[in-house]
Amino acid sequence: MEHLTDLEIRCLRMYANGKADQDISAAIGHTSTTTRFVFARLLEKLKAKSRVHAVVVAIKSGAINIDDLDRPNEIGSGTPE
Repeated sequence: MEHLTDLEIRCLRMYANGKADQDISAAIGHTSTTTRFVFARLLEKLKAKSRVHAVVVAIKSGAINIDDLDRPNEIGSGTPE
């Protein structure tokens, strides 16, 4: 799996917490077009078929930690130090 950027991890966490594209865009300070591009790139990187699948793949691979999903704005890999 390709390395995920902090922005990609943040977007995945917000999506996993039920945030809509519009909310994610506002939180990351980008347009909805950019947010959709981030998710398109995530699907490619994770070889996922949907955003939900991308979240599952990211959790299974350790890219994001399920315990961190209630803190979507924190940056980090989600893996324990």
